[in-house]
Amino acid sequence: EWADKLSGMIKLLVENVTVMEWKMYYLEKDVMSANATLFDIEGRKVGVNGTVVNWTAHPSTWIPTFTAPAKAKAAAAEPADAEDAAAEPAASEPAAAEDAG
Repeated sequence: EWADKLSGMIKLLVENVTVMEWKMYYLEKDVMSANATLFDIEGRKVGVNGTVVNWTAHPSTWIPTFTAPAKAKAAAAEPADAEDAAAEPAASEPAAAEDAG
């Protein structure tokens, strides 16, 4: 019984650490973008993957969700009211933001 409780707590901890790792990844991208904008660095990217993210508009556990490049291109071709299903962040860098803010 105690082993099951401990196993459940460890699983929850791993999930929370993974979410925080993704959040730090995206925050770093956002800070690098702000720095590049402030210092007018050539070839800079705006925001996270080209999307400005309002971090204060969401709870502290929120991270932006992204679509794969093919979905992002298809979504751009669809009417503005069409919605794509959000995908979990992959190990490679995502292409376009679903919910920026």
